Amino acid sequence: MIQNIEFEWLVHYKCNYRCPYCFFDGMWETVDERNKYFPLEKWTEAWGKIAKSYKNVRLLITGGEPFCYPCFLELLKVLSKRISVGFDTNLSCSKKILIDFINNVDITNVSLGLSFHPLFADFDVFLEKALFLKKNGVSNICIQYVTYPPQLEKMKYFKKRFLENGLYFIPLPFRGSYNGNEYPSAHTEEEMKIVYDSTMDLSTEHKERVKKHLIQVRSKDRLCKAGQSYARVDNDGTVYRCARYAMNSDNGKIGNLFDSKFKLYDKPYSCTQEICPCEFRWII
Repeated sequence: MIQNIEFEWLVHYKCNYRCPYCFFDGMWETVDERNKYFPLEKWTEAWGKIAKSYKNVRLLITGGEPFCYPCFLELLKVLSKRISVGFDTNLSCSKKILIDFINNVDITNVSLGLSFHPLFADFDVFLEKALFLKKNGVSNICIQYVTYPPQLEKMKYFKKRFLENGLYFIPLPFRGSYNGNEYPSAHTEEEMKIVYDSTMDLSTEHKERVKKHLIQVRSKDRLCKAGQSYARVDNDGTVYRCARYAMNSDNGKIGNLFDSKFKLYDKPYSCTQEICPCEFRWII
């Protein structure tokens, strides 16, 4: 039995923000058609089976904005009792929702990536909510900030403010188009220095991840444990080797989480993508 399994679950494509650096920018109407919503019990039963089939399962929930997902807190309440859960949020939800989260979810088994988007969020309001979570026992928190070129200039300031308040800060290298250039390869030396300088106090693991995001890892024909130790689950239950396959092809389909016979690969397989943008840590 394989241990240390990680699933990334894109619960839905809905979001109350429209960040120009989002993967779904310009495609919101298209991806909205892909949203599927199933009864809470269907999902909790499926993840319960996964928890029984594999040891040390970690579930990373993303979107869209998870707090916009119907019955999200009820879902977290059940899942946090069974497996380790992490999720990313723009923290735009109300204070009441955060109180309900603290009171009804096993927060000792949950980690949060709090994504600060200065184009939409007020810094002081965001900081107040982040500190509220921390002061009320949510200890596994990190602040995430996308290194979108127009946001780079203020990143040092925002990082300083978050660190002063005891909050861990991680830069997320921007991947996409801006002013006709493709990033991260279009970053100037000065911009690269700004990003690298912002990683100086990070853990070795996080430093390495940021570095690999920036240099774009060549992955074609290399053996990868994506599909064996990691998998991406779409909101209809379809399981892919990784997000790259989920967005660009059907070749990486493993099966469906709701299938009673579903199982991950029992060995690594070669990657068919030219560049791995995010799941490179599974490459052997």
